[in-house]
Amino acid sequence: EGDGEGGRTVVGAEAARRPLLDPSAYHSSVLRLASHDTQLWTHFDVMDNALAQVTGRKRVVLWPPEADGCLYVEGSSSRVGDIDRWNDETFPRFRAAVGERFECELSPGEVLFIPALWFHNVTSIGFSAAVNVFWRSHPAAHALYDPKDLYGNKDPPPATRALAHAEAAAAEIATLPPPFRDFFARRAIRALHEAAAAGEGARVGAAAEGGA
Repeated sequence: EGDGEGGRTVVGAEAARRPLLDPSAYHSSVLRLASHDTQLWTHFDVMDNALAQVTGRKRVVLWPPEADGCLYVEGSSSRVGDIDRWNDETFPRFRAAVGERFECELSPGEVLFIPALWFHNVTSIGFSAAVNVFWRSHPAAHALYDPKDLYGNKDPPPATRALAHAEAAAAEIATLPPPFRDFFARRAIRALHEAAAAGEGARVGAAAEGGA
């Protein structure tokens, strides 16, 4: 035991030595070298990552996962190439995404945390060197991640299968005449929402039992 000041000093020292990330969740590190005005297109990663700026600067624009409907996503990337001067006729919904975005500029020595599923667009200002560190958001769920996915942006295998089934279902529904097509499309969408809500409820319940 010691006085309060000493206690705080010990706790502070222990906290400084404690790793910020669970080492078992580490996935990969990527060195990124880029010339001036090089842009990494808008995309999302399925892993959390930290973008550490070493030299030069970067402009980073981010959108929350809920903005996906306005970003014209194919795979893990947005079809909107120029996020500042886009074509309203080609991408009419993108204008709504402009109000949802966050923007910052990274300088040497600064680190930006980018959560999994957040869309981000990165542009180098001058010559830039940076490091991305990826780690698994759910370390225990190994089936979610492809061990060969160096850049952390491959969809989890269950999600890939689910999206393929959804596309097949949409193709089947499209063969129905209008009244039936709209009716069964709404039912399919509702079934997906209810299944997702049930899964979230089960996850929260399991977490509550584990903490009891």
